[in-house]
Amino acid sequence: MFNVAQCEGLRPGLAADPAPLPEREIVPTAEALIAASGADFRIGGSKAFYVPSHDFIQVPPQPAFYEQINYYRTALHELTHWTGSPKRLARDLSGAFGTEKYAREELAAEMGSAFLCAALGIMPTVRHADYLANWLEVLRGDNRAIFRAASAASKAADYLLSLRDAAAADAVALDALGCGETGGMILLTPDLRFALRANAINHRAAQAGGTPEPDPLPVVKFFNPLGAATWLATELDSDGDTLFGLADLGFRCPELGSFSLSELASVRLPYGLGIERDLGFSTTHRLSVWAAWSRRAGAILWAEALLRRAATQPDDTLDLDGDPDADSEIPPRA
Repeated sequence: MFNVAQCEGLRPGLAADPAPLPEREIVPTAEALIAASGADFRIGGSKAFYVPSHDFIQVPPQPAFYEQINYYRTALHELTHWTGSPKRLARDLSGAFGTEKYAREELAAEMGSAFLCAALGIMPTVRHADYLANWLEVLRGDNRAIFRAASAASKAADYLLSLRDAAAADAVALDALGCGETGGMILLTPDLRFALRANAINHRAAQAGGTPEPDPLPVVKFFNPLGAATWLATELDSDGDTLFGLADLGFRCPELGSFSLSELASVRLPYGLGIERDLGFSTTHRLSVWAAWSRRAGAILWAEALLRRAATQPDDTLDLDGDPDADSEIPPRA
């Protein structure tokens, strides 16, 4: 078999040109949720799937669906799988096709899709119940399978909806802050906001699930260019303004706690300057390590010098990943 496009000398009109795909029937609320997730969401091919090892989703083009509304049912199904990554809600995604583990995850993904469709006002023509029945047959010996799947699906749907709500709140906050600019500096880029929100959502998920409090890497560093005040932030609340992390106001007592993005943005310093973001900041040390060594050194900047020295000139006397203070752990938060 050869494609007509691969052949030469064929008589005209032997094969009609392929009909173009119709325009997409876009559902804005669903598109907003997909975009707010930050997932690596690829469109193409003829199959829909999520690849845990590479953390990406692929779905066919929307016009390729016989009834386009079912594109969103499929997209939300794959997004629910995406929430199961160890970086998010940490479900077991290791099951091979046909196994009970696989069936449990498929149940959770389809129920998650159903919950999200209901929340977004989407009514697919493909019945969720028919798909669920197929996988329940695999788990017919487990009379609580549907309840476990519903619990996992509810957490996944809440996770995705919270990302959407956070993105909306961020947009409002950006408008209120004049796009987050102070002295010409954008304090938080969209990528930084997403990373901070993801940490906050993971923190809430850990609290809800009774798992240990997370200890993330600081995402962003703010500083006073004319003084010693420095802030390291790991989380951003859903209000788009409340940050959590390590605050050092220059009084030799850095403390973990919450601080306001809008207040940082409102600071006006001499010479037209304001609080700035360290464009070169990155770290491999978690917040508890920064907190412990900042307290010991008396300042975040001095702790940063110790961490940098340890990275370039290893010194056995500096156990920078140790716990020098009994109170260096991240405290539980409501």
